[in-house]
Amino acid sequence: MTIIVTELTLGIMMLFGISLRLTSIVSFFLILLFTLIYTYGLSFIGIRDCGCFGKVHFLNSSPVLLYVRNSLFLLGLYYVYKTEWNTPQLSKIQISNYIATIIVIVTAIYLCGRTNNSALNSIDIINNKIAYKHHALNNYIKVSADSTYLIYVFSYDCPHCINSFGNLAQYNNQKYINKVIGLCRDNIEAKEKFFDFFKPSFEIKELPEEDFYNITDEYPIAFFVKNDSIIKIIKGEIPSAFFLNY
Repeated sequence: MTIIVTELTLGIMMLFGISLRLTSIVSFFLILLFTLIYTYGLSFIGIRDCGCFGKVHFLNSSPVLLYVRNSLFLLGLYYVYKTEWNTPQLSKIQISNYIATIIVIVTAIYLCGRTNNSALNSIDIINNKIAYKHHALNNYIKVSADSTYLIYVFSYDCPHCINSFGNLAQYNNQKYINKVIGLCRDNIEAKEKFFDFFKPSFEIKELPEEDFYNITDEYPIAFFVKNDSIIKIIKGEIPSAFFLNY
């Protein structure tokens, strides 16, 4: 939340022309710091998805686009710093800008706080019958009408996905359903550690990132399939089979 509010504050100050020289200096070094952190992650940890472009996932996965974007930001901020030698004097217009900035920042803090209250591991169960053939899952996993399935869409390095894996194994081991299938975003670096720890006893199918996001941009998510229909969708960590009436 701190990073979001800081970035928003700097953006609003730039937009309203408040202390442009100081704002441009802080923004310049902040972007430079983020770029260096991303470079370290890319070089030594294998992180490619910076999340900087929101849900436009193909942009997030391209380091070149990130470096181009950040380079343009740095050049623009340097230009502002060189041309804005004097901090504007207070005026009625600028005072209104300060007030507007404070209102926007307070609103952003409130919204961030509400977002944090809704944890990523919260469970959202949707009971809505969907014909399986009409869902994107049908392009990657074929099902039989006389069987029941739990299709678990996850990532090897997602902490909430990992927290769900023990409960997921219950559905497979206790035979609450006929078949559990994992559908995972391809990640060679994280896969080995994941398999060494969990030793999955059910099928896991890996997909390239672009195919993975054709199915969902929120994970973990589980699809319960029966009679060629998706009858239940669980967004977030999977509850124990003990609690779920399937």
